[in-house]
Amino acid sequence: MKNDTETTTIRARGKLLLTGEYAVLDGAQALALPVRYGQTLEVQGSSDTEKLHWESIDEQGITWFSAVFALPAFDLLEFTSVFTAERLQGILAACRKQNPEFLTGTTGWQVRIRTDFPRRWGLGTSSTLIAALARWASVDPYAVLFDTFGGSGLRYCLRLCRRAPGVPAGGKTTSRAARPFFTGICGPVVFCF
Repeated sequence: MKNDTETTTIRARGKLLLTGEYAVLDGAQALALPVRYGQTLEVQGSSDTEKLHWESIDEQGITWFSAVFALPAFDLLEFTSVFTAERLQGILAACRKQNPEFLTGTTGWQVRIRTDFPRRWGLGTSSTLIAALARWASVDPYAVLFDTFGGSGLRYCLRLCRRAPGVPAGGKTTSRAARPFFTGICGPVVFCF
């Protein structure tokens, strides 16, 4: 962020697995489509120093989870769900593991993540969260995934991409490769392995 008072907005698109929903977790091939639905992370500096205020908002505009973390240790001060708070705490710690400077200053932060689809649809609420947080922290989402949830990495092939899925800036492929399979009206269909 250039300025702590600026709002940084990061969009992560969901995915629709057409084949291999669970087999892909064991290394099977899968066919997936990026969808227009996803989550938007909004980050802004706060006057409440050394605290991270978190709010998760559903597709109807209702806050379904909130928490306050003490920085820099990510100690839980307040939360509406212990399970969700501890999961988020783990994701933030995984980001810090890769980028030791992430959220270490005295700045306070207000973070909102908004989903534009019902979480029960299975379009990737956890993976879009990790993808957006990894971009904010300037870290590798695959490493965050494996440090927190495990999994195939397929979900990240379709996140945050403005170029061919799975190919970051500079054209180097990630540890999990993705190749464009077909480009149609709905965007690229991607064959990931």
